Amino acid sequence: MYCYFFKGNQYIRVQRGRTGPGSPGMDPGYPASISAWDWGSSFGANGIDAALWSGSKCYFFKGNQYIRVTRGDTGPGTVDAGYPAPISNWGWGAFGANGIDAALWSGPKCYFFKGSQYIRVSRGETGPGTVDPGYPAPISKWGWGAFGTNGIDAALFSETVDYFFSGDEYIRVTRGSTGPGKVDAGYPAKISPAWAWGTFGENGIDEALYSGEPGLSIDWSQVAEGVVTIAGITIKAIQLFA
Repeated sequence: MYCYFFKGNQYIRVQRGRTGPGSPGMDPGYPASISAWDWGSSFGANGIDAALWSGSKCYFFKGNQYIRVTRGDTGPGTVDAGYPAPISNWGWGAFGANGIDAALWSGPKCYFFKGSQYIRVSRGETGPGTVDPGYPAPISKWGWGAFGTNGIDAALFSETVDYFFSGDEYIRVTRGSTGPGKVDAGYPAKISPAWAWGTFGENGIDEALYSGEPGLSIDWSQVAEGVVTIAGITIKAIQLFA
């Protein structure tokens, strides 16, 4: 699978499996300037706050604005007409009004993090969806201990596991049929040297983006019903993503 990691005005692309950092640590030619994404002269020129994969669309957040980009598994794609737009379009109320810290695609649900709180949103491939009842809620509900108590910097969907980054540390979480899942043994761990990025991101990253992979098939008409097909295997997504 392809994953992108962002820090300041730079980013890297990494080819990796469902777990682990990938080998080598990043693709040749990286780090590269975020200007390569061609988002215009102002949006994200000095970095982004959050990124969300959503099938044929990706969303990027910076301050109180966001853009929607049509793209494939790799490359910058094209910013859709009408963007940047205000983050208030997502209808979150006071949550994230001035920006968010991280976003996580998780099948029929998406998670958005800001400070010590998060929300869970039911949505399809495009559009804001609907904030589920009971949110915002404290990040402490994820059961990470001291990690991320005051917030996280980045979140990465990785099919069978999720990765969360805070400062110079990260955790890997295996998520079961309900709830937030369980932090895997041996975590938190240091980003460096584990991810083998050299000096890039050694003190932390701003965001991570899962960017699809060959063999990943999603019928978005089924996602609303809680079904996702990954690498040819149909899974009851509502059982995987709580």
